[in-house]
Amino acid sequence: MKKLYCCFFLAVPLVLTAAHPAAAISGNNFGNATIRPAAEAPLSETHPDTITDIDGNKYAVLRIGDQLWMQQNLRVSKFRNGDPIPTGLSNVDWANTTGAAYAIYEDDPEILENYGKLYNWFTTTDPRGLCPEGWEVPGWDDVDRMVKYLMTEYGWTNDHTDVEAVGNQLKSCRQLGSPLGGGCNTSVHPRWEAHDTHYGRDGIGFNGLPASYRSSSSTLNPYWGLGTMGAFWTSTPSGPDNRMAFALSLVGLSGQASYEGVSNSNLGYSIRCIKGEKTFSVTFEVDMTYATAEYVGFEFHPGQDDVYIVGNLFGSWIEPGEDANNPPMTRVDEHSMVYSKTLQLPEGTYNYKYIVNKGWSTPEWGNEAHREIQVSNDNITVRDWFGSRTDPTGMLQKNIPFEFEVYPNPASSLIHIESTLMIREVKLFDLLGQQLMSEAVNDVHHSLNLSEIKPGLYVLQVVTGLGIKTQRVHLSR
Repeated sequence: MKKLYCCFFLAVPLVLTAAHPAAAISGNNFGNATIRPAAEAPLSETHPDTITDIDGNKYAVLRIGDQLWMQQNLRVSKFRNGDPIPTGLSNVDWANTTGAAYAIYEDDPEILENYGKLYNWFTTTDPRGLCPEGWEVPGWDDVDRMVKYLMTEYGWTNDHTDVEAVGNQLKSCRQLGSPLGGGCNTSVHPRWEAHDTHYGRDGIGFNGLPASYRSSSSTLNPYWGLGTMGAFWTSTPSGPDNRMAFALSLVGLSGQASYEGVSNSNLGYSIRCIKGEKTFSVTFEVDMTYATAEYVGFEFHPGQDDVYIVGNLFGSWIEPGEDANNPPMTRVDEHSMVYSKTLQLPEGTYNYKYIVNKGWSTPEWGNEAHREIQVSNDNITVRDWFGSRTDPTGMLQKNIPFEFEVYPNPASSLIHIESTLMIREVKLFDLLGQQLMSEAVNDVHHSLNLSEIKPGLYVLQVVTGLGIKTQRVHLSR
């Protein structure tokens, strides 16, 4: 992890790393930049809409790939429910609070108008809501997604020595003595301090401003870095006690954009809201009945082995067992061969595959072919068979014997079925062959309520993945 060093780090030794990119702008006044779309990067553009916070402040909207971001720093003084955000805290109170608060650089109304407010991290996660309705403080993953999209689309590096690096592309071009000239060369706030090399390019109109920060120290000068640093909170904490959190940082002496370092949660940083992404609930169920040496080349042991689902469902293909955000799937119950996991996914097309245990050595098939799902509706349930894209029941050449028991028999209303193989379905027929009932099952035991069936003799059919058997059932009351 690389560290960036600058004079204002004497007060707050921030650890800064990572990257952020952006398109091409001829900048004018704060919040009124004119975008010059880059021919090689058409997917970053100003959006025709504006959004308004509860105080009536309006913000331009910037589209970056499939994300929508505020183009200016937040200036709101109330939560979304109307409660005021605490402010006016002394240095001691600011340094020790564990609740939401904001500050204005040296209580200067001109700085407020040009750079927005400085919020501590606790404000970002307050349940009353900070951003306008439908918007939210971005998480680390939102920033990471934006950075990786821009690096892929634009080809910028994130080397702190590179003059065209992503940090310089994210910075507003407004600078004292900017080599770009025109409206970028200005002494009027908002603007960056002069630097001949790492001046802002405003490559996509992100308009990153050096709003400074409020120190977390109770004794030092509370404000540092106006004109030389811009930092933007994410809602993602680092560690269990929420005393540190992740932020995106831009520094005047570097071309790098950092978002992998952590900062003290009592620092006062800028905030950019992002449009909240609608997600859909998708449940994946995989049946492991055919995970045998005969059919997939290895033997699966329920209760001992783990089942993972991997793919771009989680942003990228990460080795099973290496992603803390992707634990093993859950077995439906102790008798079941079905494993399940429910995810919240944005609309889109996803590729995935099932793997047994950690590592890549026991996938459902060894080639690069993946399963695919299109997500556009809520409460989807996907039912898969490990090692097969379709229900393999009717395709098996070998009919493996199995046994099942029905009790009580005779019965008055409720019968219980126990099988040596996973039951897929149970059906009830009368003696003329007419089907009266059918229930889907994914277990080795099942109870069937026959209280609506008239007394008499019936045929019970038990369907497993490897065969079908029948037995007569006598109902008497």
